[in-house]
Amino acid sequence: VVHNAGAMFDSHARTVEGVERTLALNLVVPLWITDQLLARGLPSTATVVLVSSGGMYSTGPSLRDQRTDDGYRPALAYARAKRGQVLAVEAWAEEHPDGPTFAAMHPGWVDTPGVEDSLPRFRALTRPALRTPAEGPDTILWLAASDVPSGGFWLDRRQRPTNYLSSTAVTSDRRDEFLDDVRALAVAQRT
Repeated sequence: VVHNAGAMFDSHARTVEGVERTLALNLVVPLWITDQLLARGLPSTATVVLVSSGGMYSTGPSLRDQRTDDGYRPALAYARAKRGQVLAVEAWAEEHPDGPTFAAMHPGWVDTPGVEDSLPRFRALTRPALRTPAEGPDTILWLAASDVPSGGFWLDRRQRPTNYLSSTAVTSDRRDEFLDDVRALAVAQRT
């Protein structure tokens, strides 16, 4: 299972259920889908890959951008959702030590229309180093076909730390509380 759908939106907006759409698309929906697959007996031999972002390194988990449109910052909302994906992978790996395998990954900075539209200055500065759309899925496909430790964050076929800043690290209790709050949003979307 590869959760690759994602977007960063220019302005704050909510789904018809009232969930901020960056959070809904990037975290609430993949969390709900994976939880449903697990509840229905996802085989222990399966692999679940969440396509995250290196942007998650800049922030800890928070639902703040979901709750208000005051001072909405698209990149921060996106990074928080992507941080949530990494936390979900860690939690699932702990909850299911015998499988499936769970992995989050950063495809590297890929020159896509999304980067061009959402981060034009970033794209202009980094364009020579951006990957092509054909290069982006390499680690996704490798993870899906490899036997790797569950719960990790990957880039270029190598497991990477999930935090470089102490301010982004959370305890497992805080992580689980955050994911419970996200799951509550998923339930609200389904009712």
